[in-house]
Amino acid sequence: MRRILHTSITIGLLCLLLPGTLRPQDKSDVALDELFAQAEVALEEATLDDLALLAPRAMRKANDNYAEAQSLRSRQSDERLVRIQLVGVLDEIKTARETAQTTAKLLNGALIARQAVLESGGNKSAPDSWLQAEDRLGAAVRDAEQGRAERAASEADEIAGEYWAIRREGLRNEILSSTKDVLKEAEKQGADRVTPTLMARAQQAMSRAETAVAQEDLDSARGHAQEAENLARQSIAMIGYADEAKTQKYPWEASLLPYEDLLLDIAKELGGTISFAPGGSKTLSQFERLIENRDQAYKHEIDSLRTALNATQASLEASLTESQTSLADAHHKIIELEKRLEDIEGARSKAREELDKKQETARQVTVAQAMFQPSEALVVQNEIGNVIIRVIGIQFASGKSSLTASQIALIGKVAKAVQTFPGASITVEGHTDSEGGEENNQKISERRAHAVAMELAKKLDIPASELTVAGYGETQPIADNSTKKGRAQNRRIDVLLEIP
Repeated sequence: MRRILHTSITIGLLCLLLPGTLRPQDKSDVALDELFAQAEVALEEATLDDLALLAPRAMRKANDNYAEAQSLRSRQSDERLVRIQLVGVLDEIKTARETAQTTAKLLNGALIARQAVLESGGNKSAPDSWLQAEDRLGAAVRDAEQGRAERAASEADEIAGEYWAIRREGLRNEILSSTKDVLKEAEKQGADRVTPTLMARAQQAMSRAETAVAQEDLDSARGHAQEAENLARQSIAMIGYADEAKTQKYPWEASLLPYEDLLLDIAKELGGTISFAPGGSKTLSQFERLIENRDQAYKHEIDSLRTALNATQASLEASLTESQTSLADAHHKIIELEKRLEDIEGARSKAREELDKKQETARQVTVAQAMFQPSEALVVQNEIGNVIIRVIGIQFASGKSSLTASQIALIGKVAKAVQTFPGASITVEGHTDSEGGEENNQKISERRAHAVAMELAKKLDIPASELTVAGYGETQPIADNSTKKGRAQNRRIDVLLEIP
């Protein structure tokens, strides 16, 4: 306060001695309120233009001048003193703009890198590195503002390098952090030992994602990171299956048999059979041989038909002059042969399409299963190629059909799994145990199916009328109704997806 008072007195004496000298140039005819408004607008624009970053000394002076002007006015000091401070605000902001232009040219690369960090959010993901870079930039700005331009310019490249490093780290955290967490979880559960092949693929995909981030190919980085995460989640799901098999009543083959039955059906459609005894890739190679054999059989039959067709055409053409009446019969035979050829080629194409369709559905089943914990749901493909999502996590109490908050959350996962099979028709099936009477069980199974279907329609954002609801009561048990555990398993919800 003493310093301010001393300054005010000194300025006042100078005003009395040299009134013409201290009169604000070109501002004496502007009303004081308007001059305040001009200063306030200039300060707001300077803030928006971030002048404090590139000309901090001038902006401090401008703010000090404005604060002094407000103080003088509140004390009802000489208006000329207030005007001097306000003119000082405008002059300092003008100086700040000129200084900022010069500084921006000297530190252009660093400023571009800094803006890139802000846009990527790297200042939040690496706060310590950000503050260190900001301190170095502030020092370079002060050098530039105080006339040490060469020294400021010499720091620009290194500062820019620090900012770019922060940006890369921010992008790496944004794109890869979730995947890293899933990989760590898989490793924690022993995936390197139980599913080493899947984990090796996941690590390779993660390496590709890291490389893409370093090259700033962000789309590729996200794609590789998602691939790594999916593989790691698949590994976790497999470990879950293995752990569940150790504790559940039904053995491993209960989970594998539906897939084996599906593979046997596909092999049958290909005109052969396969054995699972060799296991692994050897079983797969049997499929490859069946497909090759079917292709060869089709090719052989087509070649034979073409040979027969050519022979028939040649014979008919030779005998054309002998019997005009046989021409119609010859053409009829040609048409029949061509039709048969078309049918065979169509059957071959259809068989290939059916095989591709079932293989794609099997892949989708794997993706959908990875969305669930083993205790939540089991996703299987039945013998005719449709998919069943057995929602193990929805265990109704005996005689009840209401849903809990955790069950509603699980239905949200079911909705995401359903979306893995676009175009599929959806049927929600309710099942009960054998207690309570057949008629009562039929009704409660329908109520349970209806409750789940209504919630599933909300999660899918579709009209409930697009879902089919069916109750089967106690007629389709999957476990022994004579035990408490078996009855709990029979009180279930199945979501049937009919694949188009």
